[in-house]
Amino acid sequence: MPELTARDWVNNGVFLARKGLFQEAIRCFDRAIEINPRYAKAWFNKGICLVNLGKMQEAITCFNEAIKINPRSAKAWFKKGEAFF
Repeated sequence: MPELTARDWVNNGVFLARKGLFQEAIRCFDRAIEINPRYAKAWFNKGICLVNLGKMQEAITCFNEAIKINPRSAKAWFKKGEAFF
């Protein structure tokens, strides 16, 4: 059986997050980040889950990582601002 890619893990995490399973989704995003630490989408989606869990400081850290990787990500900047609010 082939290894899952970072993209596969992110897709699984997004599916779980849409079901409201944020802790499980975060585990998927963490796995994607292990495979590819520069995968901005994994950092961004992990941040979204953390916001939903009320963990704003951790979410801001994730959004900062996504912004470091892709400074033009309007979504990451916006969600970072929301987390501060």
